Amino acid sequence: MHITFTVAVIALFALVYVFLMTDIRHRTAVAMLGAAATIFVAEVFYGNTEDFWSFIDFETLALLMGMMIIVGILAHSGFFEYLGVRTLQLSKGDPVKFFFGMFFLTAFTSAFLDNVTTVLLMTPLVLYVTAILEIDPMPFLLGEIMASNIGGTATLIGDPPNIMIGTGAGLSFIQFIKYETPISILNVIMAAFFIYFIFKDKFTLKHPDGVEEKIKGFEPDKAIKNRYLMRAGLAILLFVIVLFFVSDIIGVSEAVVALLGGSLALFLVIDHETVEKVVMQVEWTTLLFFMSLFIIVGYLDSTGVLDMVAQWMVKVSGGDKVVLVMVILWGSAVISAFVDNIPFTATMIPVISSLIARDPSLNTHNVLWWALSMGACLGGNGTVIGASANVVVSGIAKKNGIDINFKNYAKVGAPVTIFILIISSVYLYFLATL
Repeated sequence: MHITFTVAVIALFALVYVFLMTDIRHRTAVAMLGAAATIFVAEVFYGNTEDFWSFIDFETLALLMGMMIIVGILAHSGFFEYLGVRTLQLSKGDPVKFFFGMFFLTAFTSAFLDNVTTVLLMTPLVLYVTAILEIDPMPFLLGEIMASNIGGTATLIGDPPNIMIGTGAGLSFIQFIKYETPISILNVIMAAFFIYFIFKDKFTLKHPDGVEEKIKGFEPDKAIKNRYLMRAGLAILLFVIVLFFVSDIIGVSEAVVALLGGSLALFLVIDHETVEKVVMQVEWTTLLFFMSLFIIVGYLDSTGVLDMVAQWMVKVSGGDKVVLVMVILWGSAVISAFVDNIPFTATMIPVISSLIARDPSLNTHNVLWWALSMGACLGGNGTVIGASANVVVSGIAKKNGIDINFKNYAKVGAPVTIFILIISSVYLYFLATL
């Protein structure tokens, strides 16, 4: 590999990271320019740009697109608003019950939808309900953020890093259910109680009289905009999840299943205008961002630099599997608290692949992959800029006169993150030593 080419690729990669961290330009624009510049450099040095197509993980893109379409149809039907109103009614106006109901509903929803979609659907409901109950929305908003990030860790499709890890490492939906879902459920429960005890003085109603009557006035059925779409969307989602569970048996990848489900969901939409709206709501900028990152990281990996990083990690850990797992978990969490976890995960996948290629015994029960997944996903809870969901909720809150800033978020986010990382560390320790 030409040394000048290697230096140029590293410089471009570093420059892209700096722009992503400072957020002075849209992340998709930054990644696309970085990818185009890297391809240009490859053309100059080697006169061949055909390699970059092989760097793009089309399975990840297909999986994301298929799930985005299904989610878009359910959102268009009013299904998520219906769920929110039902949660409010079940709580009977009790702030504590609503907090736990909202927390668990957000976590569950995030296990199957992307975090940003989840919080976009939940935040208006939280603000509306807390206004009716006349209570401080801060505990609910912070709880919603953390529930979405923890819940997203539970499944293959819950968070983009998991999708990338699943396709990059060849891990199935059922493997995520077996190894990630149990610890994620425990983390969700423990985090909910942890946040509750931090804010327990904030859950008292100022005017309890008449609240229950107000709640009874809500009609969940009115939240449903299109009953046919809701039923069709739920049927397709169930169909896709069932196929995810048996994908290993029938020999079909999760990406193909998601793409089939998304296509079938669109086909079942009768109204042409709705199809166009759903397709337009697919996060095309996110898909382009992923594609561009795959190209940049692919060229970086081809220089051998990431293999050197893998060697360094083995050296730091002394070749001890448990130490290596903890380095990946905590290192990923700290970095993901300040840097978008998507480019970080894209960078780490070839590093961990190199570690496993050198010594497969380091990855019993795929523990290195689970460490990366948990670190990248859970670390996003550490700061207000740690994950896209955090930024979205704080932005909506700001428009409603609620200031979620770096300082007041960190007072809750940092201890909660450390707490659930300790729980995850214990789990991974036992997994690594089995």
